[in-house]
Amino acid sequence: MSQNSLKPDELKKAVAEAAIEYVQVGDIVGVGTGSTANFFIDALAAIKSKIDGTVASSEVTADRLRGHGIQVLDPGQVGTLPLYVDGADEATRHLHLIKGGGGALTREKIVAQMSEKFVCIADHSKLVSRLGEFPLPVEVIPMAQSMVAREMFKFGGQPELRNGFTTDNGNIILDVRNLDIENPVELERQMNQIPGVVTVGLFALRGAFTLIGRCQADRVFIENRLGGMNAHAHRRCWAEFELFFRPRGVFDSASARNTCPHNSSKMPCTRRKKPTRCSQSSPSTASTIRRPSGNSSKAAEGVRRLKRPSPTWS
Repeated sequence: MSQNSLKPDELKKAVAEAAIEYVQVGDIVGVGTGSTANFFIDALAAIKSKIDGTVASSEVTADRLRGHGIQVLDPGQVGTLPLYVDGADEATRHLHLIKGGGGALTREKIVAQMSEKFVCIADHSKLVSRLGEFPLPVEVIPMAQSMVAREMFKFGGQPELRNGFTTDNGNIILDVRNLDIENPVELERQMNQIPGVVTVGLFALRGAFTLIGRCQADRVFIENRLGGMNAHAHRRCWAEFELFFRPRGVFDSASARNTCPHNSSKMPCTRRKKPTRCSQSSPSTASTIRRPSGNSSKAAEGVRRLKRPSPTWS
């Protein structure tokens, strides 16, 4: 099975089902918008009795969740969410994302900000070395359309109105093409300060745990990388979940193994007492996970949140 022969939907389905491992019993789960998020919703339906509800990032997502009989809660009815799962239009190995191709970028950012952990799921085609090939969505108040468009030209982009589209918030979308996004964090800050801009589709200030599906030989791999509020401080080797497909192409989550490909002992990462530096990676891309200093309860909680949870059901 080669990358060319594998259907994109199979990769999306694989990463979506891998993300189910992060859902705990009693969680209220934030759910994103898009084709990959739809696969996650379908997988979530199988364990809907284990969770206490969901918060949707769009009306489309809310309708799909309700169609599966999954409870959808108003964001004002909940506090901090333990988990938010969503796709991406572009992703880098530095955990920077472009989102908003479906037009739900503002609500997606709100739900992501409400969540302790943001798991971003995508297939290998979304992984890029630098953001900008995918047009950057910008949600704009209608009366500010012309002014914001002129500001976009100053950044070197070419804004284009998304015709016939209105967001769930009643606003418009400008898709900005031909941007060379060298510093996503700074660009997100600058664009968000323009009057009339509701938000931009850059997710660089908020770190994510990104799952990227790819195919090699006869198996599908899920590369994962841990991110936090300071994504740059947690660079490390990408471990791999080996996700095998049965003859009918059905994903078997029980066969997934979380092991580092450079670890000779092949011990599961979850059993290691201490994270280790990958000997095959350069110092610029591999480091041990930095534990919070001090003995406070907040520091201990920070360590626990960095750990990959174990499945809580069979």
